[in-house]
Amino acid sequence: MNRGHRGRIFKESDDCFILKLVCRQDALESMRKNPFFSVWDPKVLEIYVECGLYDTQCPAGRPITKLKMSGIQEAVVFAGTLTQYETFQRMKDLDERIELFWIVPGKPGAPE
Repeated sequence: MNRGHRGRIFKESDDCFILKLVCRQDALESMRKNPFFSVWDPKVLEIYVECGLYDTQCPAGRPITKLKMSGIQEAVVFAGTLTQYETFQRMKDLDERIELFWIVPGKPGAPE
C-alpha cells in the first residue's frame, strides 16, 4: 500500500505500515498541524525536527525522513513518567562541579 510520497504511509512488510515523510519540511508542517506538537514553542519544534530526524531511503530507493529513535523509545520519552521528587531528593548526591539547567513547561510571563 503506497498512498503517494508526501508524508504518506508506505508498506514496509505484509504486517507493518509506518508513517514516513519525504523531507524535514514535510515533517515540520505535519507536526505543526498535530495537536500534540502545535502547543510547542516553534523554535523548539524546529530543533526537534532538525535533531530528532534523519534522511534516508525507503527500500524502493525513494528519499524519506525518519525518527532517529525507534517508535517505542519515542513513546517512552513522552509517556509522562514523573521523576521530579526522586530527582530533588537525590540532588544532595550530585557532584557540586556538575552544572544544572532546568527546563520547565509553560509560556514566559504566564502565572505559575
